[in-house]
Amino acid sequence: MNLILGFLEARAWQHAQQLLMRLAPLEPAASPVIGQALRSELRRLLDTPAEVQPMEEGEASTDSELLAEPTFEVLCVLGLWIHKDIVLFTQLCRKLRGHLLAAGIPETGLESSGATPLMLEAIAQVEGAMEAAILPALTLLSANPAAVNEVYSVLGLLPYTARFRLYSTWKDAINGRNPMLAAQRQLTVQEVRRIMRRLSKENVKEFGRKLGKVAHGDPLTVFSTILGQIEVYNNMIQPVVDAFKYLTSMGYDVLTYSVIVNLAQSNSSRNKLKEDGMNVSLWLQSLAAFCGHVTRKYPAFHLTALMQLLCNQLKNNQSIDLLVLKEVLAKMTGVEVLSDLSDDQVAAMAGGEQLRTEALTFTMTGSAKSLQKGAARLKDALMSKDDPMAVPFLVLIGQQRTSILFNTDTPHLKLVRPDTRCPR
Repeated sequence: MNLILGFLEARAWQHAQQLLMRLAPLEPAASPVIGQALRSELRRLLDTPAEVQPMEEGEASTDSELLAEPTFEVLCVLGLWIHKDIVLFTQLCRKLRGHLLAAGIPETGLESSGATPLMLEAIAQVEGAMEAAILPALTLLSANPAAVNEVYSVLGLLPYTARFRLYSTWKDAINGRNPMLAAQRQLTVQEVRRIMRRLSKENVKEFGRKLGKVAHGDPLTVFSTILGQIEVYNNMIQPVVDAFKYLTSMGYDVLTYSVIVNLAQSNSSRNKLKEDGMNVSLWLQSLAAFCGHVTRKYPAFHLTALMQLLCNQLKNNQSIDLLVLKEVLAKMTGVEVLSDLSDDQVAAMAGGEQLRTEALTFTMTGSAKSLQKGAARLKDALMSKDDPMAVPFLVLIGQQRTSILFNTDTPHLKLVRPDTRCPR
């Protein structure tokens, strides 16, 4: 340890790195002395950029600096112990954002296509830093929304597929063998359960703030616990959705990932139908209803990712997942799929557009203006410039209507009738 400390003080990073890699199983950064020396070395490297890109007039220098490669090497060795210095943590997040911007990534975020080799290299470096240090360290920071916003200012420049991949590795780290992360996870689970036992429509403001506070540092554990309870107790959907108004932008992004994980894992671990083989399982009904409520109320929920999941499920002949699409359509646009129309509704179909709309949406709550906004958001999600999904979605639904009778695991033909499960 003294030899490593001597190398770090002499700024001989290459020699110190060789010893640190040999001692990696012992986690040398956990030593207060070594950890402090690594943080000092990282702070020095952050002030020595590898390359300075041309700047426009009025731009800050932190937005045009490429970080040196040893910066990422020191950060990977330091790991989650960077949480001991919140000032350095914040400075690092801003430098990582400047690193991506200097590589040419626009401030509006990078789409899934059109990346240059320099962009791809910068993204790989930032993803490694996030996976090894930033996200695990964020778990150990107690309710710091400013730090969360700094982290998401970096993640927001990446495509949602890259962000969700980082969330997956973050989840594995939390559920791994690190004792500090495991202890923090247990404390978070206990706090969330305590709040959920007291949450109701009357005290949403009080306990919603507490729930948002817990979700700042460890949103993955918070949403995993909440979704597990919602799948069992569907009467908690509305209070929970109202309580989510205190989340940060990163919170809504992680919520989208958590919902998608719960829907995607259902293929192998849980049955979507009850034991009678004719009715949809309660957990899927509850999760679909939750998706409808949360997509309607919060524009920050990543609707494009949810629609992409449904497209992929349709490709795998998982037509029951259209229940999620049905709920999203009903809550966001007011268009509800009705299998049986009353006599009054049938008569209203002979009227004008306004009368037909009122006849089909009379059970919906919310103003016409809010429904128009929801329909516009859904349209933007399905017809994005980078990856339009509207036409593939319609084709897949049309294919389900003709193949569902032959590609299904249930023997009950009444259930698999296309007009009962596939929205028109």
